Amino acid sequence: MQERSGILKNSPLAYTLASIRFAPWPLLAEKFPLIQDALRDIAPLIHEIQVQVPVSGPGTQPEFTTSRIWMMLSADRSFGIQLSPDQVLVFTREYTRYSEFEIVLERVLSELLKLARFIDVSTLGVRYVDHIKTGSQAELMKYVSAQLLAPTFEGLEQLGGSSNTSYKKDDKELRVRYTNFPGHPNVSDDLMGLLIMSHDPAKGFKIDTLQPGEAILDMDAIFTPVKPLRVDSSDKALMHLKTLHTVANDFFRHPDVFTDYAFSSWKGEAIE
Repeated sequence: MQERSGILKNSPLAYTLASIRFAPWPLLAEKFPLIQDALRDIAPLIHEIQVQVPVSGPGTQPEFTTSRIWMMLSADRSFGIQLSPDQVLVFTREYTRYSEFEIVLERVLSELLKLARFIDVSTLGVRYVDHIKTGSQAELMKYVSAQLLAPTFEGLEQLGGSSNTSYKKDDKELRVRYTNFPGHPNVSDDLMGLLIMSHDPAKGFKIDTLQPGEAILDMDAIFTPVKPLRVDSSDKALMHLKTLHTVANDFFRHPDVFTDYAFSSWKGEAIE
């Protein structure tokens, strides 16, 4: 069997994200300049947007309140930190290994907790989005296991397909979305806003579509504690995030997800 551990020279990984949702902290708007100043050596660029958030009200018409979201970006925009009063999200397009990503997570959380003292966490997530690229649908079938491929029927040409499945590992959930549909956007709909915010406004924004022989594997590992998790040090959150990373990574490297042929290609080894 092909060795699947270690760094993949030709990794299909496109995006890595880590998210923590917590009870709203209204003082974030006041304290944000201090957080930004502490992190500007790694994320000097700033964007701020205001969004309308629905709130419950006594009437039949929906009521809205305005919430602010800040995006801090690296100079090359390959890495970003998104902050709102109830969420911190860190993402990168230049992921090598989790230990390096974790260093950034620890720093962001530490700066937030210096000012907030604690956060009551409702959800944590680690997400990996892989963009598998091959030359044709026939070649793609050499990479992907039959369990992920759309079923075939005699007399019909298979154009592509998509699937959404959920799995459980102890108290962690793994949501897996597989898309192989030429013409479909090559990123999930819920990531569009993040990509738009992180894009250079001086350049035109365009979402490419999947070509024949391409597929997206979107793995979202999630932990939702039974009751809010009081986090007063970064270690308490990092422990859960690392476990979520392991859940998603183990799925990606599972022998029944991708073939030995795929891993030989991603490792840069000669394949026949």
